[in-house]
Amino acid sequence: MAKLALLTIWQFDLHASLPQAACADARADADRALELIRHWLRRIVRRQIVLQYCDSDFLAAEREFRRALELQPGSSDALRSYAWLALSDGRSDQALQLAQRAVSSDPFNAMNFAVLGSVRWAAGHFAEAEVAYRKAVELSPTLPGLQWTARKHIDIDTQGDRGGC
Repeated sequence: MAKLALLTIWQFDLHASLPQAACADARADADRALELIRHWLRRIVRRQIVLQYCDSDFLAAEREFRRALELQPGSSDALRSYAWLALSDGRSDQALQLAQRAVSSDPFNAMNFAVLGSVRWAAGHFAEAEVAYRKAVELSPTLPGLQWTARKHIDIDTQGDRGGC
């Protein structure tokens, strides 16, 4: 699709003005190509999760994570999932780097902060983990499983106030 967009433009003399229809077609082709890439990336991330959690094929899952990040380096879904894999494999430095990149890529995704909290907790950085978990709960107080994860690690209630868990 992206090549089609370029060919649509290049079929005209680049020194002349392009017909509006050619630009509209090229824009639509480019948009379709980007949507196909996003769709493909979501499928790759789902496959990685199956390889990791269902098949316990961590090497294959890691290959898929790397492939997804080559395709879209800023994918918070791929970065977050890869961070979980690195953490479960004992690579805490890599897990921290990936989790921080996920948060930077999408600072409004509660799960990015949840993985950051888990990575920091595993490294013994409990105060930093608490900050990350609180941010996750603040962003998505009703996300299934998030309250349980936060409560497991820190003393937190659903409003983010200190409570008696």
